[in-house]
Amino acid sequence: MGLGASNGRMRRFFRPSIMLATALLVTACAIPETSAGERDLDTIYMFAGTGGAMAYTIDEDGANLPKEHSPWRFRRAVSTDGLTFKQGTDKAALEEVKAKGFVVAIFNMTIESMPMKQGKPED
Repeated sequence: MGLGASNGRMRRFFRPSIMLATALLVTACAIPETSAGERDLDTIYMFAGTGGAMAYTIDEDGANLPKEHSPWRFRRAVSTDGLTFKQGTDKAALEEVKAKGFVVAIFNMTIESMPMKQGKPED
């Protein structure tokens, strides 16, 4: 009897492997497709470093962040579902995180004193 014959034992033998192949195919179709080097991210992690450095990373421990601004301190996990990541100020940062795994921004603040005249700034 060949493999195409209607032997009940042969059909029962092949069913689990067909079910497994179908499950693998369905799973593969459910995984979002991304281009090379790009990641589909729902959550990224925010860290603060020295010298005004702030970073987003895919690494929960911040191990991929540059040593230049270490030590890095974990701030919080951040959802990328918000509008700032879709179309706002953090959209470019998220694209960089997807491409290379992290992004670092340096924030510097300068405070200048203004001359005062009787409790009001001079014009």
